[in-house]
Amino acid sequence: MTTDIDAALLIYHHGLSENAPTIKEHVDAFTRYTHLPVFALNSDRGLPRGLGPMRFRALILHYSIFSGDYYLLSAPYRRFLKRHSDRHLITFFQDEHRFCRRRFDFLNRYDVETVYTLLEPEYHQQVYGAHTGVSAIHHTLTGYVSDELIDIAKRFGVPDDERAIDIGYRARQLAYYQGRGAMEKHEIGDRFEARASGLGLHTDIDSREGSRLYGDDWYRFVASCRGMLGVEAGTSVFDLDDSARERTEALLAEEPNLSFDEVARRVLHEYEDKIYYRTVSPRHFEAAAFRVVQILYRGRYSGVMEPDVHYLALEKDFSNFDSVMARFSDPAVRKQITDRAYDDLIASGQYTYGRFMAGVDDHLASVGVAPTIPSTERRAIERAIRRGSVLGRLLAHLRWFIRNVPFPGRRGLAERYRKVRQALEAR
Repeated sequence: MTTDIDAALLIYHHGLSENAPTIKEHVDAFTRYTHLPVFALNSDRGLPRGLGPMRFRALILHYSIFSGDYYLLSAPYRRFLKRHSDRHLITFFQDEHRFCRRRFDFLNRYDVETVYTLLEPEYHQQVYGAHTGVSAIHHTLTGYVSDELIDIAKRFGVPDDERAIDIGYRARQLAYYQGRGAMEKHEIGDRFEARASGLGLHTDIDSREGSRLYGDDWYRFVASCRGMLGVEAGTSVFDLDDSARERTEALLAEEPNLSFDEVARRVLHEYEDKIYYRTVSPRHFEAAAFRVVQILYRGRYSGVMEPDVHYLALEKDFSNFDSVMARFSDPAVRKQITDRAYDDLIASGQYTYGRFMAGVDDHLASVGVAPTIPSTERRAIERAIRRGSVLGRLLAHLRWFIRNVPFPGRRGLAERYRKVRQALEAR
């Protein structure tokens, strides 16, 4: 028997080996700061059997399940979505610049009604309005300020004059088809290192995959820097029909040694900066919380930060490099910039997860999520999620073990595991 429940269910994905505190903060906000009955479910653990008969007033699909060219939703979850076709489906997206055809198809196939996007409002109609049947499109940010971030900054914080690194930065090299904006993420570090050579600065700048830092190691790194480089999150190519990626990959398959500039000349110039897809990122809030001076390429930063007020604006051609470094070298300027960034981005409370969820709550209430639900329904949901999580976690551990630990009989166990999962998904 089907039970209709006037609550919201958030579906997200977080694997055993993942270390993504910004995703965890975003997910936790939905249950921590809401004033409505919102429940969270990790798709990595499978769909709990007890939730099968339930139909929620709203399903919220978190950006963590939309992983590039594949989506982390098993067959039971896809059937679960179909059973909610007359309910209200909400999606949060990031990295929307690629695999657009798959995203549009998903939205239309499951009759998604609301999208939260990093696109600025002037592009909502061009992207989602023109290609999907969604009825509500909301602008959002990649992340916000959590209570934990403020506490972490206090715990790891180091006075400016005791910091060991003058300029720090970590980035990664992205695929050419994502455009000039994607290249800027690692190029700013390379170019800064070249220009700063001989200035006597202690720098720690690296774009290699193996140099990435996570958890407390990342926070210690931020705390040890007087300044950090940065660019806007996002890219300069928004690939609406996937043709930028397909053409670029085809060209590189024929001529794998082409430089980015040559690929841009032959393909990507047709796509650059047609749709603005850049935004402020959690790194910018982290630097503000740690009172680190941000030396950033000039940009919009979602209207959150103003150049030479909240950060030192570096022109992309480095034409003002000397003046930027002269200002950075002045402790009084560093204090002025970091104080203003902390006051406006952190202390003001304007960009907190609590404020973000207040807006989400308003939308959930408008589509029928009730202020409260009966305690019997709440207990049934929590019990189903808890029981499903225990079994799902055991299976997730087994999956990780099979994939990562060589042992005799591994192939046979993998086959038995596959059959168990198939049986569970067929229920």
